[in-house]
Amino acid sequence: MKRMLALFLGVMLALGSVFVAQETVSADQNTKITPESYISYLSDKINAGEEDVQTTLQQFKALTTEEQNAFLEFLQSDDYSQILLNETESTEINWDETNLEVPVKLSLEEKTTSSPGNSTFAATSAMVTKSRGISVFGIETTTLTVELYYTHNGTKATSANDVVMGHKNNNPAFWVTPQSSEKYLDGTGYAIGRATWTVASTGTVGGLSSTYHIWVKDSNGKHGYWKYSWNHHNGGSNNWTKI
Repeated sequence: MKRMLALFLGVMLALGSVFVAQETVSADQNTKITPESYISYLSDKINAGEEDVQTTLQQFKALTTEEQNAFLEFLQSDDYSQILLNETESTEINWDETNLEVPVKLSLEEKTTSSPGNSTFAATSAMVTKSRGISVFGIETTTLTVELYYTHNGTKATSANDVVMGHKNNNPAFWVTPQSSEKYLDGTGYAIGRATWTVASTGTVGGLSSTYHIWVKDSNGKHGYWKYSWNHHNGGSNNWTKI
């Protein structure tokens, strides 16, 4: 009987430890970011070798305390992902959910290039790229980029050679993880590239967890297009849009 009681108490103690651990994780996920913790976050990234983050750190420290707090409020808001991932045109707004208006800029940039080969019969190398980045108080916080390298014969694409996907993220409440990419010819003369990321957020921003895609395509350096799709209940998509 004593052995059974001891076993029962042991099991209950173990379960209690699991519940405490789960509550601790949940509490950590819902902890608000402070200016001090954000500076520590950026410093850790710099110490890990991300030298370009030094600029972000200097820019953040140059803000007033009121601006720093408003900056972090926006980074932890639902509007952050909505503006970054759903807008289809570059935009500038003043986010006014705090006592201070927060200047937010979404930059959607694209580019096409084409370089003739070294001989008359050589294929022409080309590239089409699309990026979307968000900055707050002039400080770049998250950027997603996809580049497609292909060749064409002056009229249509002849090969899809490589897809390069990249991202920069300095928002500790919003996570970006590369997932996959693909490249192919679509049969109508276009080379197409697709990049996919998993995007997630802490509990303070609703516990977001979803998949985000950006496609680009071009035929001869003059007919670039892009589109996106966000696999989230508040997500969206667009049709092929001319670059």
